[in-house]
Amino acid sequence: MSSKAWALIHAVGQTLQELGFRERSKERPKDFTRDRKVGFVGVLSMILNLARRSTQIEWDPFRERLWPYQTDESTYTKPSFGEARQKIRPEAFTELNTVFVNRYNDEEYRPFRRFRVCAIDGSSKPLPDSPQLRAEYGGATGKGSFTVAKARASPLDDVLNGMVVDARIAPFRTGERELARQPVEAFLRRAIRQIATLMLFDLGYPGTSPRTFPRTSAKGMPSLPLLFYLISHPIRPGMRVPVSFYPKIIGVAKSNTWVILTLSSAQAHQVSAIGVEATAVPAVRLRVIKLCLPTGQIETLVTASTEEEMSEEAFGEWYAV
Repeated sequence: MSSKAWALIHAVGQTLQELGFRERSKERPKDFTRDRKVGFVGVLSMILNLARRSTQIEWDPFRERLWPYQTDESTYTKPSFGEARQKIRPEAFTELNTVFVNRYNDEEYRPFRRFRVCAIDGSSKPLPDSPQLRAEYGGATGKGSFTVAKARASPLDDVLNGMVVDARIAPFRTGERELARQPVEAFLRRAIRQIATLMLFDLGYPGTSPRTFPRTSAKGMPSLPLLFYLISHPIRPGMRVPVSFYPKIIGVAKSNTWVILTLSSAQAHQVSAIGVEATAVPAVRLRVIKLCLPTGQIETLVTASTEEEMSEEAFGEWYAV
């Protein structure tokens, strides 16, 4: 194992031992106060070990490695582990991931042309099927009107460094565009490595959710506030746009062309509602890049990056990442 990996594991281990972290992570004040066979650190360590087989098969060798002096004691049962796991708040794992991300070795951090490269994309995730999870998250209905528990997830990945910077989970009916802003906001609050960020969004994100950034055109034209929001921060968005996007963008014949799109009054109000100050005549200045894929297909991307920051050729390299 590399020295970087050991340093990250050590940082997470130190956090597990902190009394303040334990108190913040417990569901109730009385949890993990009695002297049990496996305490708070042991349960969390077992979960972080990403057990894939039965609890008993995973637990015995795990305990032998961490607490060899306990190997002659009675085994730890699956019901005991399940009961202890319920006493840990989900926010504990969010905090541990923040420790992991913030401690990443700056000297070994991989940028792309001095930019951080991130990507965000929504997906659906199957959940253990139970009435409680179906009630909380909903799910997909299959044949015979049978509903299986599923959730909507939105991870924000640091592509070149193999890190999940932030991830959110929401009910299955939540649109991926509606959910996207949450990991972006968390990313900005953490202020991880103060360098400009290239953030790639897949098709659909420019045409934002009506509940988050409402459509204002009578023809249902996709709105612009998401781009306006991103550009107001140290983020250089790169968005694949669908053929249903603004004709002024799709109709650009020559790659590397700048286009100005003006927000409607309703869109400007929506931008202000999320804490971004709009100008008297709010507009988004976008650079249109046309990329020819190996298949011969032409992809249209919009970005706010200048030619000095990212050449047209560099965009092709970035997209391939």
